[in-house]
Amino acid sequence: MGLFLCLSVLTADVSFGQAQPAPSRKRFLQWAYQDAGAWVNSIDRQRVLRSAAGVAILIPLSFLDEDISERAASWDKGLFGDFLDGANNLGEPIALLFPASIFALSLFTDNARFQDAAFTGIQAPLYANMLTFMTKYTLGRARPEEGQGAHHFDLFGGSTAFPSGHATTAFAFLTTWVFYYPSVVTYSLLVIAVGTAIARLQRQKHWFTDIVAGSFNGTAMAYFLSRHHQGKRSNLSLNPAIGPGHVGMTMSISF
Repeated sequence: MGLFLCLSVLTADVSFGQAQPAPSRKRFLQWAYQDAGAWVNSIDRQRVLRSAAGVAILIPLSFLDEDISERAASWDKGLFGDFLDGANNLGEPIALLFPASIFALSLFTDNARFQDAAFTGIQAPLYANMLTFMTKYTLGRARPEEGQGAHHFDLFGGSTAFPSGHATTAFAFLTTWVFYYPSVVTYSLLVIAVGTAIARLQRQKHWFTDIVAGSFNGTAMAYFLSRHHQGKRSNLSLNPAIGPGHVGMTMSISF
């Protein structure tokens, strides 16, 4: 899997547009301490309301959590099970060594876009997981393996199911490359991110709504940082989708 990711990233870098000479590397230090403030300042009333409406949809979806979890427990068979085993590793903390290695490799090039994407690929999972872990330890949601049900919460204590940190990490890292190099190659990487999220279901570590929340969190942070580093305005919204016989969420993203 690591080889596939590396080849995909390098192929994306070579294939999509002419590389621009890299400016001073001091920009990475500036981004490291300035982007948190930029993210906070970007939050406006409309974004808060849209996000709140989208998150509210997770409440009715949570009533499907236990049924989905029961079915997912049997998804460990055959090639699909092997794929989930491999994809699960992308969400582990040690997996951040991979984007760190890509960033180190990028510094040996003079390609500003590649360097920026590689740096954002590290920064996005770290920033997104700050939000994820604050939410985890605030809500204290029980995990499926604990047998307490999908609606057991122990505020500021207990377990740490919601949202999924693995899904946050995988989507934050891989969607960064989509936002810098949108193509069939980079979109195909999202199959691995989805596999990481599903692996958490199969292993009874998370509920369905946990991985949905983690996936949205990682994607949203990667989108904001990617747009910010490219000097573009973010235009992402999370909206409820309610209709006859269905309830869900949609994410709207402008490239």
